[in-house]
Amino acid sequence: MFRIILLAAVLCVTQGRLHKPNKVPSLLKADEAFSETSPPMFTKETMPEVSPTLKCVLNLTLQYFVIYTALFIVRTVNQLREEKMTGLQQMLETACTTVTYAPMLSVLFVGTRMRAIQLAQGQTEKYGLPQWWVQDAMYSCSCAVFAQVVLVMLIPVVTGDVAAKTDEDG
Repeated sequence: MFRIILLAAVLCVTQGRLHKPNKVPSLLKADEAFSETSPPMFTKETMPEVSPTLKCVLNLTLQYFVIYTALFIVRTVNQLREEKMTGLQQMLETACTTVTYAPMLSVLFVGTRMRAIQLAQGQTEKYGLPQWWVQDAMYSCSCAVFAQVVLVMLIPVVTGDVAAKTDEDG
């Protein structure tokens, strides 16, 4: 206990806080002065809307983590219970193969957004970048992955098979 108190005292002395407790570091004063004098960067009227890239990346991320979390929960339940839900587990494993495109598409979308920001020098709304057809392609790809997941999960329910037949790419 004595060593800890001694170490704390040494650290306080080295920081100058033991002798001058009311002294505020100059960096904190500069930050406070800056925040009081500078106006906010955006108001409600000037706030740009969320970019299509972010919307699509969030959509794909949600799909990916929901499917993998559901698979993890079903696998855990199957290990802990005597009654197995093998059909649901196989259906979710098949759905997992379809959402493997989500990380690759997300990286592609972010790369496209970065290039648009570079070309527009940070003013993508002013120049309408990325172009409308690129934004439509982003939305189409995100919706296609979602539609594929829904179909892969509906086929076993409708046909009564244990799992939908897919290749290694989903």
